[in-house]
Amino acid sequence: MSGIKVSGPMLQADGGIRPATLEINAGTITAIVPELDPHADVVSEGCIAPGLIDLQLNGGYGVDFTSDGSGAGLIAERLPATGVTGFLPTIITSPFERYPDCIQQIAAIQGERQAHVLGIHLEGPYLNPRCKGAHDPHLLRSIDLNEVLTWADHPLVRLVTLAPE
Repeated sequence: MSGIKVSGPMLQADGGIRPATLEINAGTITAIVPELDPHADVVSEGCIAPGLIDLQLNGGYGVDFTSDGSGAGLIAERLPATGVTGFLPTIITSPFERYPDCIQQIAAIQGERQAHVLGIHLEGPYLNPRCKGAHDPHLLRSIDLNEVLTWADHPLVRLVTLAPE
Protein backbone atom coordinates (compact mmCIF):
# COMPACT_ATOMS: atom_id res chain seq x y z
CA MET A 1 0.00 0.00 0.00
CA SER A 2 1.47 3.34 -0.98
CA GLY A 3 1.37 6.21 1.45
CA ILE A 4 -0.85 9.24 1.41
CA LYS A 5 -0.22 12.86 2.28
CA VAL A 6 -2.68 15.27 3.84
CA SER A 7 -1.97 19.01 4.02
CA GLY A 8 -3.77 21.76 5.83
CA PRO A 9 -3.91 23.85 8.96
CA MET A 10 -2.71 21.74 11.90
CA LEU A 11 -3.37 22.25 15.59
CA GLN A 12 -0.01 22.54 17.38
CA ALA A 13 0.97 21.58 20.93
CA ASP A 14 1.23 25.28 21.84
CA GLY A 15 -2.39 25.85 20.79
CA GLY A 16 -1.46 27.59 17.55
CA ILE A 17 -2.59 26.51 14.11
CA ARG A 18 0.03 26.36 11.37
CA PRO A 19 0.30 24.77 7.91
CA ALA A 20 1.60 21.19 7.87
CA THR A 21 1.54 17.93 5.93
CA LEU A 22 0.98 14.48 7.40
CA GLU A 23 2.61 11.53 5.65
CA ILE A 24 0.73 8.30 6.35
CA ASN A 25 1.89 4.79 5.45
CA ALA A 26 -0.05 1.62 6.24
CA GLY A 27 -2.34 3.55 8.59
CA THR A 28 0.51 5.06 10.61
CA ILE A 29 1.65 8.69 10.60
CA THR A 30 5.28 8.45 9.51
CA ALA A 31 6.11 12.14 9.23
CA ILE A 32 4.76 15.59 10.03
CA VAL A 33 6.27 18.20 7.73
CA PRO A 34 5.83 21.86 8.82
CA GLU A 35 4.74 23.07 5.37
CA LEU A 36 2.02 22.41 2.81
CA ASP A 37 2.67 19.88 0.05
CA PRO A 38 1.07 20.83 -3.30
CA HIS A 39 0.68 17.13 -4.17
CA ALA A 40 -1.16 16.19 -0.96
CA ASP A 41 -4.87 15.86 -0.30
CA VAL A 42 -5.98 19.19 1.16
CA VAL A 43 -8.04 19.83 4.29
CA SER A 44 -10.19 22.74 3.14
CA GLU A 45 -12.48 23.05 6.17
CA GLY A 46 -11.48 22.72 9.81
CA CYS A 47 -8.00 21.65 10.80
CA ILE A 48 -5.88 18.56 11.33
CA ALA A 49 -5.93 17.62 15.02
CA PRO A 50 -5.06 14.60 17.17
CA GLY A 51 -7.79 12.07 17.80
CA LEU A 52 -9.56 12.06 21.14
CA ILE A 53 -9.33 9.16 23.60
CA ASP A 54 -12.32 8.29 25.79
CA LEU A 55 -11.30 6.46 28.98
CA GLN A 56 -14.83 5.75 30.22
CA LEU A 57 -17.44 4.95 27.62
CA ASN A 58 -20.38 2.96 28.99
CA GLY A 59 -22.04 2.63 25.59
CA GLY A 60 -23.87 4.66 22.99
CA TYR A 61 -26.03 4.38 19.87
CA GLY A 62 -28.41 2.08 21.77
CA VAL A 63 -25.61 -0.18 23.04
CA ASP A 64 -24.71 -0.75 26.70
CA PHE A 65 -21.41 -2.64 27.09
CA THR A 66 -22.55 -4.23 30.34
CA SER A 67 -25.63 -5.74 28.67
CA ASP A 68 -24.10 -6.55 25.29
CA GLY A 69 -20.35 -6.30 24.77
CA SER A 70 -20.73 -7.37 21.14
CA GLY A 71 -22.18 -3.92 20.40
CA ALA A 72 -18.70 -2.44 20.79
CA GLY A 73 -18.18 -2.89 17.05
CA LEU A 74 -21.05 -0.56 16.18
CA ILE A 75 -19.76 2.08 18.57
CA ALA A 76 -16.18 1.69 17.30
CA GLU A 77 -17.40 2.31 13.74
CA ARG A 78 -19.28 5.49 14.69
CA LEU A 79 -16.83 7.14 17.10
CA PRO A 80 -14.36 8.52 14.52
CA ALA A 81 -17.10 10.84 13.20
CA THR A 82 -17.08 12.46 16.67
CA GLY A 83 -13.28 12.80 16.77
CA VAL A 84 -12.70 9.81 19.07
CA THR A 85 -9.99 7.48 17.71
CA GLY A 86 -9.46 5.28 20.78
CA PHE A 87 -11.59 4.27 23.75
CA LEU A 88 -11.98 2.04 26.79
CA PRO A 89 -15.36 0.30 26.75
CA THR A 90 -16.55 0.45 30.36
CA ILE A 91 -18.37 -2.38 32.10
CA ILE A 92 -20.17 -1.15 35.21
CA THR A 93 -21.06 -3.08 38.37
CA SER A 94 -22.61 -6.39 37.30
CA PRO A 95 -23.08 -9.92 38.61
CA PHE A 96 -19.69 -11.68 38.74
CA GLU A 97 -20.64 -14.23 36.08
CA ARG A 98 -21.43 -11.47 33.54
CA TYR A 99 -17.88 -10.07 33.33
CA PRO A 100 -16.18 -12.89 31.36
CA ASP A 101 -18.80 -12.75 28.57
CA CYS A 102 -18.62 -8.95 28.30
CA ILE A 103 -14.83 -8.98 28.22
CA GLN A 104 -14.72 -11.70 25.54
CA GLN A 105 -17.32 -9.95 23.36
CA ILE A 106 -15.40 -6.68 23.49
CA ALA A 107 -12.08 -8.45 22.88
CA ALA A 108 -13.47 -9.87 19.62
CA ILE A 109 -13.95 -6.40 18.08
CA GLN A 110 -11.62 -5.79 15.15
CA GLY A 111 -11.68 -3.50 12.14
CA GLU A 112 -9.69 -1.06 10.07
CA ARG A 113 -11.92 1.98 9.79
CA GLN A 114 -12.96 2.38 13.38
CA ALA A 115 -11.87 3.75 16.73
CA HIS A 116 -9.43 1.43 18.48
CA VAL A 117 -10.41 -0.48 21.60
CA LEU A 118 -7.41 0.45 23.76
CA GLY A 119 -8.49 -1.79 26.61
CA ILE A 120 -11.40 -2.38 28.94
CA HIS A 121 -12.39 -0.29 31.97
CA LEU A 122 -14.05 -2.23 34.81
CA GLU A 123 -16.02 0.20 36.97
CA GLY A 124 -17.01 -1.63 40.15
CA PRO A 125 -18.32 -3.78 41.75
CA TYR A 126 -15.93 -2.89 44.60
CA LEU A 127 -17.35 0.55 45.36
CA ASN A 128 -18.32 2.32 48.57
CA PRO A 129 -22.13 2.06 48.93
CA ARG A 130 -22.21 5.70 50.11
CA CYS A 131 -20.57 6.79 46.83
CA LYS A 132 -22.32 4.39 44.47
CA GLY A 133 -23.64 6.90 41.95
CA ALA A 134 -25.75 5.02 39.38
CA HIS A 135 -24.46 1.58 40.41
CA ASP A 136 -27.00 -0.97 41.66
CA PRO A 137 -26.39 -1.19 45.43
CA HIS A 138 -27.42 -4.87 45.44
CA LEU A 139 -24.49 -5.71 43.15
CA LEU A 140 -21.80 -3.85 45.12
CA ARG A 141 -19.43 -6.08 47.05
CA SER A 142 -16.40 -6.02 49.28
CA ILE A 143 -13.15 -6.47 47.46
CA ASP A 144 -12.12 -10.04 46.76
CA LEU A 145 -8.51 -10.23 45.59
CA ASN A 146 -9.07 -13.54 43.78
CA GLU A 147 -11.92 -12.04 41.74
CA VAL A 148 -9.87 -8.95 40.90
CA LEU A 149 -6.95 -11.10 39.78
CA THR A 150 -9.29 -13.20 37.62
CA TRP A 151 -10.36 -10.09 35.68
CA ALA A 152 -7.08 -8.19 35.84
CA ASP A 153 -5.30 -11.15 34.26
CA HIS A 154 -7.06 -10.51 30.94
CA PRO A 155 -4.68 -8.64 28.61
CA LEU A 156 -7.36 -6.09 27.63
CA VAL A 157 -8.24 -4.95 31.17
CA ARG A 158 -6.43 -1.61 31.47
CA LEU A 159 -8.35 0.28 34.16
CA VAL A 160 -10.28 -0.81 37.26
CA THR A 161 -12.30 1.64 39.34
CA LEU A 162 -12.67 0.53 42.96
CA ALA A 163 -13.01 2.03 46.41
CA PRO A 164 -9.60 2.41 48.10
CA GLU A 165 -10.86 1.45 51.52
